[in-house]
Amino acid sequence: MPAPPVPPPPPPGTEGTLKLPAAHEGMGGTLPLGSDLSAHMRPALPFAEATTGGGASPFSHWTVSAYASLCAELRDAPAHRTDAILAKFGVPDGLVRTALQNYWQHVFAADPAKRDEFKRLLPVYLEYVRKG
Repeated sequence: MPAPPVPPPPPPGTEGTLKLPAAHEGMGGTLPLGSDLSAHMRPALPFAEATTGGGASPFSHWTVSAYASLCAELRDAPAHRTDAILAKFGVPDGLVRTALQNYWQHVFAADPAKRDEFKRLLPVYLEYVRKG
């Protein structure tokens, strides 16, 4: 019986890294129309428990007022000020900013009263920010 084939060596610079399995069979192709991409990605996310309802969201301490204030400050800010504004609100990078925006989209979809509060507060904060 011949010996089993020897796997090829890892690409340079990847020695000692963990090879993770694909999220589903056929990974690398396209998902069928209407598929929930986030369902395939959740197990790979570092904050998967929060995205699947297994724990408290890392953004659950945010108030509608704080989010409206952040949005108002970012609305007209020049690009070179964005990072400083995000840091002021404790948002360290674009990935967290995107997660925060997604969190509030879900909150507003589930709670029309909070969506209405945001719509009421945003113009107030915009006026304040614009007066500088």
